[in-house]
Amino acid sequence: MNKWGIFNGPHTDFTPEWFKDIGSQLVMTMVLNAFIPSLCEYVGWAIMTGFRCCDRGCKKRLKKANTEDGVNTDLLVQEELEVLYTGEPMYA
Repeated sequence: MNKWGIFNGPHTDFTPEWFKDIGSQLVMTMVLNAFIPSLCEYVGWAIMTGFRCCDRGCKKRLKKANTEDGVNTDLLVQEELEVLYTGEPMYA
């Protein structure tokens, strides 16, 4: 193994110096791996909510007042509207 450089570091055992050098990096990696997947889901949700808000003209109202169709959207094709408002399919 030593011809590839594995196990040729400055630390020979789990010493307090090893925990200062390697342990902190290892803990930071585990913390990031715990929170990043959830954070990505929330960011995706926020982006889609922003797109929906822009589609409605940044108004909370989903239906237009005093219109024939009553839908508050700038999209003309039903498929585009469904893609914007339904989101990704959920698989179990």
